[in-house]
Amino acid sequence: MDEEMPTAAPLNGGDSSDDSDSDFEEIEASEKDMDLITSLEAELSSNSNLYDKHVEYIAVLRRCKMHERLRSARRAMHKLFPFSEALWLEWLEDEVAGTLHATDHARTEALFDSAVQDYLSIPIWARYLRFLQECDPIVKAHTDAGLQKFRSAAERALTAGGMHLPAGGQLWAAYREYEAGVAAQQGHSDREQVQRVRDLFYRQLKVPLANGDAALAALRQWEASLPAGQAADVPEHVERARAKAAAAAAARRAHEAAVAPGRPADTDLLAAYMAYIKLEEAEGDPARIAAVYERAVAAFPVTAYLWAAYGRSLEQRLRGVPGVTSAVYARAVRNCPWVGLLWARWLRALERGGAPEDEHASRFGEALAAGLQGEEDYLAVYLARLDCLRRRRPPALADLRSTFQAASEAMAAYFPDFHDPQLRLQAYWADCELRLVSDPAAARAVWEATLKSVSGRHAATWAGYVAMELDAGEVAAARALYRRCVKRDLEPGGGAMLAEAWLRMERERGSAEELFEAELRVEPVLAEAAAAAEAAANAQAAASAQAAAHKAPQLSRDEMRRMRQERDPNFRANAASSKAPAAPAAAVAQPDAAAAAAAAPAAPAPMGASAPKRKKGLGFVEPRDAKRARPDGATSAGAAPMPAAAPPAADGAGGKPNGGPGASAAFTSAGQQNVSTINEQGEPMEVAAAPPPQAPAAPAQGGAVEPNPSQISSQSTGDGGAAATAFVKNLPHGCGEGELAAVFEGARAVRLPRDRVTDRLKGFAYVDFDTPEALAAAVARSGQAELRGFRLAVAVSAPPSGGRGRGRGDHGGRGDHSGRGDRGGRGGFGGAGGGGGGGGNSGAAAGGAPKSNAEFRKMLLEKK
Repeated sequence: MDEEMPTAAPLNGGDSSDDSDSDFEEIEASEKDMDLITSLEAELSSNSNLYDKHVEYIAVLRRCKMHERLRSARRAMHKLFPFSEALWLEWLEDEVAGTLHATDHARTEALFDSAVQDYLSIPIWARYLRFLQECDPIVKAHTDAGLQKFRSAAERALTAGGMHLPAGGQLWAAYREYEAGVAAQQGHSDREQVQRVRDLFYRQLKVPLANGDAALAALRQWEASLPAGQAADVPEHVERARAKAAAAAAARRAHEAAVAPGRPADTDLLAAYMAYIKLEEAEGDPARIAAVYERAVAAFPVTAYLWAAYGRSLEQRLRGVPGVTSAVYARAVRNCPWVGLLWARWLRALERGGAPEDEHASRFGEALAAGLQGEEDYLAVYLARLDCLRRRRPPALADLRSTFQAASEAMAAYFPDFHDPQLRLQAYWADCELRLVSDPAAARAVWEATLKSVSGRHAATWAGYVAMELDAGEVAAARALYRRCVKRDLEPGGGAMLAEAWLRMERERGSAEELFEAELRVEPVLAEAAAAAEAAANAQAAASAQAAAHKAPQLSRDEMRRMRQERDPNFRANAASSKAPAAPAAAVAQPDAAAAAAAAPAAPAPMGASAPKRKKGLGFVEPRDAKRARPDGATSAGAAPMPAAAPPAADGAGGKPNGGPGASAAFTSAGQQNVSTINEQGEPMEVAAAPPPQAPAAPAQGGAVEPNPSQISSQSTGDGGAAATAFVKNLPHGCGEGELAAVFEGARAVRLPRDRVTDRLKGFAYVDFDTPEALAAAVARSGQAELRGFRLAVAVSAPPSGGRGRGRGDHGGRGDHSGRGDRGGRGGFGGAGGGGGGGGNSGAAAGGAPKSNAEFRKMLLEKK
């Protein structure tokens, strides 16, 4: 497509071998320019594919007016790359300026012919027509040969760019002006020439162009300039065609604005061109489709899929003109020589167009030497050549086999790890050996060589080999292949696929014994595949869970601490107690005072506080075991852990509470409690009332109420010595007793509970202090004491109750409030100063002090 330019003759008419650069002007090169020229020549001699270096070299030669060297540099670059519009216009103007002789004119005209082939350029076509009018003697003289020459060039220009909506009118105008000049020179006596000009106007008015109104006005003005009797009105059918063309131009106005000159060549411009192309393809006019494609590839010359789409569009709409399609693909491979698809399309277009074998083989060699990039590029080119050789009549079997061999060797050398799942080359080769050459041994040799390559690790290769044997009726050979492949290490799932295929073949073509043998051979393969599938399913589930965990919000240490505090009832109780008025310390309640307190009316709730549901009376404390009995394990609505109320008074020497033998819980008035709970909306709610005059305040179940030394002192161990125990949570993993004891001053002992089943630490601890004051100081540091960066939560120890029910009080009905004192045993609640309850519950001895946690634990273990 890109023939060499003719040997340039010097503009002064001398010998073309004269390399003097004084054709037009003297050389104007500075020392810096000469150094740059020398450097660029060295770079291009080592690597001629440097586009930017070519452009820079041409620019410096032009600046220095080294015309002969400039012409040679341009020719060398154009053999490798198509020129842009700017490069062509520079070159053309330089050559036109130096056209002095007939030989110069022929060279410049040939240059114009080459310039219009790279890309669609309205300025280049317009300059070409103007060059012919101004510089060609026969065209200027309006001779018959000159008229024919100009009209041929003008029709080519209209075919290429006459449909260019914004700028195509320039070509129409140049053509009209020349024909109108010929008619004027003849004095408009030649009616045929006058009608030729009129027909040009009519043709232009039927084409959607931006300057349609101007063309109509020019037509009327020209008609008015004709001699009397020769002027004619615009025919009605031309008016209708003009209105239709104007409507079509208006419909494309938005697309033209999106691809207007000056816009950067980015993805937005490419998308705008594709939308424009889609519109024209919907209209179905091949000329207009080609015009928009030409504008698109001029803006994006190295966009391979644009060239491929352009060529395919021409193949679909111009099947009877294979030369046009072939020319487009020839331009495409000059712009994108590394794309094998374009080379393959060109080879196939040449074959459909009936190109001779020599040309096809030559283009195939050019494709292999063009620097193809990937395995698919080489494979596409080789397959196009192989298809052509196979379809030759008579078939070129020797050339076909040699090309297959060369293709296989090239693919193995360039891409040793490439595996084609479709086996397009190997299966094709084996099929040609079997069908065209009738050589089964050669076909098997092809497959055996394929099995020894990287493709032998894929089940598709074995399946293709088996399919060839089965098509040939060789069931025994196929069975032998199956026996071989089940022993091979194939890709995941490949062995199972071949095993199933083997069983199916034996069911359909084999005997019962052969099927049984196949089953025995494939059972381990299928079992392994099933196990792998199950493991993959489990791994996928684990991966999904891990991905979900990674998507969880990453919280800071402060945010995690705040969340733990919000969910920690100890912290909520501590915060509520800090807001409520502190209750004064009091002595142990007397029986009379307790009875009076039970009769006291309940204090009203503060304004704005949301009252909980009344299913469980305000102040009711649900035993922990009852909470565990609930399916959801959640705390009852409106009933958070409460501070313990005063214990019931002992009745008689037996130490039984007033509620009788079966009573296991004490009840008191809400007015004698300082209740901190949570309402139904999950908000803290405080109910403050006057404290009982004598009952000591006990810590809430699991709560973190600020301790009072007088309250703590009410606890005592069995040996009569004062003792205090703190409950500590939020411990770091692997924390030891000595490490935790070092955090608190006055710590006497540290106990880290373990799970009875797993023997693992439960994550909390009990710290015994020598004095209530030391316990109070430790609890005051709750949330502030740190161990290994973990803030410890400290509260007064209140071990869980062993009660199993709500119980009923003295009045025989459901109690309104329940209080908890220090635990006296597993069965129920015991008062701090009262005796053990009935029903076998072992509390403190009558009249004695309550038992310590250690004594309770010892007692419980003895019972077991």
